[in-house]
Amino acid sequence: MKTEIETEEMFRKDLDDGRVRYFQKYKDRMTGKWKVVSVILSDSKRETVKSARKVLKEKIEGNFSVRKKDMTFEQLCKEYLDGTKDLRTSTQSRNKHSCNSLISMIGKDTLISNIDAHYVKKCFDASGKGPATLNEHLKRFKILMRWAYNDELLDSVEYLSKLKPYTVEPHKYLITDKYLESEELSDILSEMDNMPKYKLMTQFLVYSGLRVGELAGLSKDEVTDDCIHVNHSWDFNNNILTPPKNKSSIRPVHVQPQLREVIHEINKFTAEMEMEFGFRTDIFFPDAKGEHIDYYAYNKYFRELTERIIGRKLTIHALRHTHCSLMFEQGMTLEAISERLGHSTSKITKEIYLHITDKMKQENNDKLDKIII
Repeated sequence: MKTEIETEEMFRKDLDDGRVRYFQKYKDRMTGKWKVVSVILSDSKRETVKSARKVLKEKIEGNFSVRKKDMTFEQLCKEYLDGTKDLRTSTQSRNKHSCNSLISMIGKDTLISNIDAHYVKKCFDASGKGPATLNEHLKRFKILMRWAYNDELLDSVEYLSKLKPYTVEPHKYLITDKYLESEELSDILSEMDNMPKYKLMTQFLVYSGLRVGELAGLSKDEVTDDCIHVNHSWDFNNNILTPPKNKSSIRPVHVQPQLREVIHEINKFTAEMEMEFGFRTDIFFPDAKGEHIDYYAYNKYFRELTERIIGRKLTIHALRHTHCSLMFEQGMTLEAISERLGHSTSKITKEIYLHITDKMKQENNDKLDKIII
């Protein structure tokens, strides 16, 4: 006769994004301890609540039907993704992609209790992927297996310490390949006259230092003649508004005269689009449909243009580094620049600082060499 599983009444928690997380406690027959399962659904309507009860019941019964020693790697990944649904949408998307990649290497039917360091290394080596990519997969694999251990799905993960990072050959690049000199920027902007939308985006980013996601996430009321209030970032992968990259990224950005002119031009451009295409929007810089700008099209255009004009294929992020270099040239401190850019530390920022400093020293030395008495 089947023993009834002891449970408590389902309860819920409303999430910030409007969805609802449903919980239910049950007593584990093996340990006698109470455990919790949960599921995130879209709302709290009657049909949704009914679905939640069904899903939670299946989860509880599933915890008894699959013993630890029988769990496959694919089942583990599913458990992990279900158990981390309260994370940011962008993080969930990354985790799902990572799990799919790991399943293809480790094997969906591989029993997690049989996995050891030798097996993992053999699977990774056979994938044919580069060392940097394998290191990222290895990082995600260790996180996944430690999660399984903490959730009592594995008895031990000591073998993880035997999995060492792959050796990555250092990628050599010139710091000058990370930003634009003033002359180069001028040449590129001149070539953008036939693409006013992209020209305005480029000018805004290089004069403000904002990340492109921060630009896309701005609403009209967050941009004034004196200040830009950065409170959000647009997630281009998941098409949602999210908090900025870190706490330091929530910041006021002073609007200098050049930037103010660009803001006025963007407001004028947006008003013309609203009139021409018949939409109304609160987005500061929308596309022709009144929606958030297309990062991928803009980045493709920018990469191709920089390669053609200056012989270097740069991404849009180079505009942020260009803003950084322009501030250094004006004598601003590293601390002031970091505050404006919205981060506490930045390796690239310091490298640009050192490069600009060395360049200015050389210019001063050249001037000294020309002194004749």
